[in-house]
Amino acid sequence: MQRYLTGWFNRFIPATLNTHPKEWFRASVGSSLGLLISALVCGQVFSASVALHLMGPMAASAVILFAVSSGALAQPWPVIGGYLASTGVSLILTHYFGYSLEVGAAAVGLSLGAMCVLRCLHPPAAALALCLVLADGEVTGMGWHVFYPVMLYVLGLVIAALLYNNVTGVRYPKLHTHVQVAVAELAVEQAPQERLGITATDLELALDEIGEFVDITVEELEDIFRTAEKYAMRRSLGGIPLEQIMALDETA
Repeated sequence: MQRYLTGWFNRFIPATLNTHPKEWFRASVGSSLGLLISALVCGQVFSASVALHLMGPMAASAVILFAVSSGALAQPWPVIGGYLASTGVSLILTHYFGYSLEVGAAAVGLSLGAMCVLRCLHPPAAALALCLVLADGEVTGMGWHVFYPVMLYVLGLVIAALLYNNVTGVRYPKLHTHVQVAVAELAVEQAPQERLGITATDLELALDEIGEFVDITVEELEDIFRTAEKYAMRRSLGGIPLEQIMALDETA
């Protein structure tokens, strides 16, 4: 029992961030610049009060886009599609049921469902659905035209992430592969040597079997496995660099 309780409480200990302070600084600067530029553009086209009202969910999106840009939730379609779906759900609910806390809670839940169906899950977008239900008169008075400032804000953030991340050495967006054929067909088509080891298809099937939300792309997960295999091989060889072994094989 004590062992179980100890293990349970250990889950609340903060996990180690496997990133360097340099990456923390890069993401901090990028999220601040991306959010500021998007807010200024939205404020100029519409109004400062509209930009400020939408800024909360957009700030959360900025953190995802610049700090965890490799995650599945940070890719362009989840961001853009998530805000489109959540805005639409919020406007439909307020049109028929008005503005209340109950409607706001329903907007969050239905937005989540809509994003899952459309494969564009992005948590800050659900927060926007709540903001639109509890908005002030200026925002609610825009009606369906609120799509315009929301999309301007979102596109500004995505464009900023595209430029800043790639300029600072972080590839964005990430490629996401999908399983298009059955496992049996793959086994027939692949050569025997290619059936060994973990492939992107194996990872995709594993994620499908788990069936839970995992905020990482298959490409990124594959890179992690390949890097881990490199260190595992180095450890099994007693710390000898792989490059040195290859050089010895060439001279033999």
